[in-house]
Amino acid sequence: MSPDVTPHFFIEMFGAAISVLILTGYHVWLWWRVQREPAYTVQAIHAMARNAWVQSIMEDGRDILAIQTLRNSTMAATLMASTAVLLIVGVLTLSGQGDKLQITWSALKSFNGTDPSLWEVKLLALIVDLTVAFFSFALAIRKFHHVGYLLNVPPPLRRTFHTPTYVAAYLNGAGRSFSLGMRTYYFLLPLVFWLFGPALMVTAALALVAILHHLDRGANELELLPTADLCPGSGEREGVGRDLEHRPAEGFKADRGRLAGRATRRDPGGVVAAKGPGSIGLHLADRRLPVP
Repeated sequence: MSPDVTPHFFIEMFGAAISVLILTGYHVWLWWRVQREPAYTVQAIHAMARNAWVQSIMEDGRDILAIQTLRNSTMAATLMASTAVLLIVGVLTLSGQGDKLQITWSALKSFNGTDPSLWEVKLLALIVDLTVAFFSFALAIRKFHHVGYLLNVPPPLRRTFHTPTYVAAYLNGAGRSFSLGMRTYYFLLPLVFWLFGPALMVTAALALVAILHHLDRGANELELLPTADLCPGSGEREGVGRDLEHRPAEGFKADRGRLAGRATRRDPGGVVAAKGPGSIGLHLADRRLPVP
């Protein structure tokens, strides 16, 4: 049964369209920014750290460390996938209680001018979003599982494609799947508030963009670092084994006294921002870093 065309229906759809444009515009801008500055987002920095980690594991043969790290990642993805299934069941249960909830939330709905005929559409959007989240996390689990085998292939038995570059690319694919699943969780914020009306949905979309900008941005310490060496084509690329180091910049000589004595800070993804009286540098787990 198609929704009734009422003034509230057009307001609801207009609010949904505005929210989609806000979120789409932010991600288009983020993509454009990453093209200009590859190390702008924390996702890109963590991808570089994973490249260095795979290189270290395959060269040094630290199998136990690899299994423990992949197990932690798999457990995290499993938890998020299970949560998505529980939320899907909750939304399906909610779909059969629309009349009771309309009475309970009558104050908010009258304030925002919601259209009751769109109730099923809103719940369907929630289910679709959670379904994408489930399959994203399930795909991440699959890739983490395969990486465990790829890392532990003995060197004499490795084929031409069993290289650190290939394994790192596969591991970064798992990371992208996990990030996509988390992104769909974030999208639940405006979708849930859409149940209460278009005004709250637009407000939630704006708040989400502010939150995502904070989460997507790299560490604050990186704002002090030149990114020329992180950009493709900015120097001679040597493939796997290229060492990224930032030597002291003349523009930061005045800040050396202020930066002296500050402890090294480590990002959870493996990024170390080392500050001291003699250098301002970015080192990824003190390993040689292949350029993606």
